[in-house]
Amino acid sequence: NSDSNYADTIMINAFGQNSGLTDVQRQEMVVGTAQYMIMYMAVLQSMYESVTACKAGGRPETAAFLWDKAAAYIIGSMEGTVEEPYTVRPGSFLWGLGKKYCTEFGTCRNIISGSSLVNQEILSLLYTGRGAVSVQSCQALEKAAGEMTSLLKVSLFQTVFSELITTSMDRNNGDPVRDIHHAKAFSAAQALLPLISKDNRENADVISENLDFTGPVLGAEGEAIQRENTVKVGVALTESVSALEVDCGLIGNSPNVNSCSGEVSTDRDKTVPMVIGITVGAIVGGAIAVLLFLYNNRKNQSKDDEQAKFMRNTQGVMDGGHSEFDTTDNNRAQAVTDDFDLGDASEADGELSDVQLPEPV
Repeated sequence: NSDSNYADTIMINAFGQNSGLTDVQRQEMVVGTAQYMIMYMAVLQSMYESVTACKAGGRPETAAFLWDKAAAYIIGSMEGTVEEPYTVRPGSFLWGLGKKYCTEFGTCRNIISGSSLVNQEILSLLYTGRGAVSVQSCQALEKAAGEMTSLLKVSLFQTVFSELITTSMDRNNGDPVRDIHHAKAFSAAQALLPLISKDNRENADVISENLDFTGPVLGAEGEAIQRENTVKVGVALTESVSALEVDCGLIGNSPNVNSCSGEVSTDRDKTVPMVIGITVGAIVGGAIAVLLFLYNNRKNQSKDDEQAKFMRNTQGVMDGGHSEFDTTDNNRAQAVTDDFDLGDASEADGELSDVQLPEPV
């Protein structure tokens, strides 16, 4: 449809008396729409407003504030000041989703810290953008915003994949637990559908029709039909990964979904090796992490104290006492030092002609 206020419409319809939703579905719809769709758009808006402020010239404080606001919208306050696993601090925004699903998709960066690969990339870009603001390199800031746009879709794909498969494996239509997973899949998909529809309307229709609460995934009679439609949705989603320029390696692979090859399965038996693999992986990963921690501590003690370090100050700028980034273990910081002249800020050019926000489905 052509509804430009589609998120608002979803919220209003969910509260409507004739929505046909159960209380569980309504709760998940409202929370999910705010969590996946509204906050995702809020991040995009803040990032590109920061770019606009930078290009306007003479407004570095405004550009910095808007970029910091985007970071707050990604991470949220529930995460605290120390990085911890999702089970300890289950944040509600995109950062929390990255931690929540990284075990299932094999994309956890470190078992102890609970960080995911996509969050590592997001954090790197946040620091890169903040540094670009501090030196008024508006081109570097705009590049960081563009790359962030792709990264933010990773956790949304993981959410839809995971909740879709979980829904399909529970055959008890009307089960409150099943309704929760189905509503999560539906809500996360709504954030991606405008983007998918722009590239492939047919795939968008397959996803939308099957994830609807009256659609085949939830309402079809017979297990075989539900499995078939679940696979159709999964395949449509995997085809959309590359089309939306999302790194399938950051999404990772679950026992039932290979985001790179496009293989999708609803076989329950595949969850058994997943549980075993997670358990063994946690034990081995924990042991390796402890050994690496001890090794790095010993190694760091022998380093020269004057060696430049990549750290942030209280304002979140990672500069190590210099006006440019130390790019050790941080490839994205090269966007500031390699691709652009840090001494020249871009001229103000009004609106961003290259920014394309999602259109309504």
